[in-house]
Amino acid sequence: MLAGRYAASFMDTTRPPPDLFLQPLSRGDGGALIEPLALTGTRGFVVGRSTEADWSITEQTVSRRHATVRAVNGVWYLADAGSRHGTSVNGNPLPKGEQVPLIAGDHIRFGQWACRAQDTHRPTIIVTSPDGPAASGGIVSHLGAPRIRDLAQLRLTALLDASRRLSNAPTFAAIAEALVGGVVAGTGCQRAVVLRQVGIDDYEVLGPSSGDTGVGLSRSLLAAAALGTTVQLGSAADFQSAQSIIDLNIRTALCAPIMVGDIADALLYVDTREGEQPIEDDSAAFCQAIAQIGGLAVERLRRTETEAKRLRMELDLAAARRAQELLMPARHGSVPGVRYAFESLAGRGAAGDLFELVPLQGKRTAFFLGDVAGKGVGAAVLMAATQSSLRAMLLRGEELGTAVAAINNYLVERTESNVFVTLVAGIIDSAMARVEIVDAGHGLCCVVEPAQPPKVIDPERGGMALGISHGETYASEHFDLSPAGRVVMFSDGVIEQGNVLGVMFGLSAALSIIASSSTPADDVSALVAAVQKHADGPLGDDLTVASIARTSSA
Repeated sequence: MLAGRYAASFMDTTRPPPDLFLQPLSRGDGGALIEPLALTGTRGFVVGRSTEADWSITEQTVSRRHATVRAVNGVWYLADAGSRHGTSVNGNPLPKGEQVPLIAGDHIRFGQWACRAQDTHRPTIIVTSPDGPAASGGIVSHLGAPRIRDLAQLRLTALLDASRRLSNAPTFAAIAEALVGGVVAGTGCQRAVVLRQVGIDDYEVLGPSSGDTGVGLSRSLLAAAALGTTVQLGSAADFQSAQSIIDLNIRTALCAPIMVGDIADALLYVDTREGEQPIEDDSAAFCQAIAQIGGLAVERLRRTETEAKRLRMELDLAAARRAQELLMPARHGSVPGVRYAFESLAGRGAAGDLFELVPLQGKRTAFFLGDVAGKGVGAAVLMAATQSSLRAMLLRGEELGTAVAAINNYLVERTESNVFVTLVAGIIDSAMARVEIVDAGHGLCCVVEPAQPPKVIDPERGGMALGISHGETYASEHFDLSPAGRVVMFSDGVIEQGNVLGVMFGLSAALSIIASSSTPADDVSALVAAVQKHADGPLGDDLTVASIARTSSA
């Protein structure tokens, strides 16, 4: 087992993030209830319709493997896994492969199925109760545009004052406070509440009026408003079949959605009870208008939070990329017995690819190229740990197969079950004109001799990718290498790079370019240029190409 301190110095930087719960806001197929997903510890989670997913969601717009959630350096990150109907966070579609951090309050859709991220603190909950069959009919009515009239001066003043407060509100609590204050000032109703759905039938109070947190509400009223339209309860004569409303002595009530895009992010509720004046239509129009302004304030705050998260990610990725550059050798050069060239480009932010060249004693040179599953900061940290550890072991004189096996055991013991590294490692002995290669599930390495087609190393003869199974052994292959012979390696970002039509670059095209070249510099420049031309835009995945030639002066 790997005992060096080099890998630990990188791997131990991952810390558990705060616990989160993904709380369903929708039911599954057939009205099935789905339990919340507890995000705890540091392991990854798969979300999808498959029964093998960590969170199985039986809903037709959810793909079998829809999305993943991973812990990286104290933060939960959500990524779409190539789902058919997509993933969105707070109404923003998530591009395939791009990770976004999750925080409490984020509204997430897997296809059309919705949930919300919640922290571990128990929210203030309003207990709702069903209203009976008639509740969805006569006692709930929708307010259309004709019902909205000019506001009286008092209400206009209250609306403008609330607008000013909302424009500078720094938190969701401040937005809720401004909305409730505006409603109380503009309607005279003393019972106003801003609440957010945190479960199928549960609601968190964000801003009650007069400290009143014990308000009981009609489930049908909230469910109707959550669909995106302002609704109200009708006259007392319509309440005869709604026992819960009678028990609460509710006289009139309305609920307006606070919309963020096409999502009802929160709800503004107002009611009057026995002995109080009923809510008039112009008051209902006022509440609808102030809820619309509240939606704009929430959108502004969401944008601010999103930009802050994006900036933190960009800073983290930039720092990780700088650390990678320090670990990589120069882009081209030579050591006794070999000359080389390589290029590494990140598809999005920090790459999960690694390349290293290590001069050893006796005109021997070790090299390795690998690809960490995933991308971003987590992949960069794992890449750094693997690279520094393998380099240290080879410098200590470990046999190639033994060193690769030790790295595999270390990763199995200290990483998540869905994290792995493909790797090809070798040693060129310039004095003996021989090369030894171990392929650990990589399959993208070839030996090139003049006037001969590239000979691809069979990954089945080496062993499986690192980090999957403990106790694996890794076998070496040995080849003669002429003074003009080369070893060329690349990551899967070369062959799997797609164009606008989704057509991948492919292994045959890569080998054809290598066969037409004659030097390490030409191998790298020609292959990178061809892949970039094929992509015709930003790279969809990390891309690394390396070529090493034995020199005749060896």
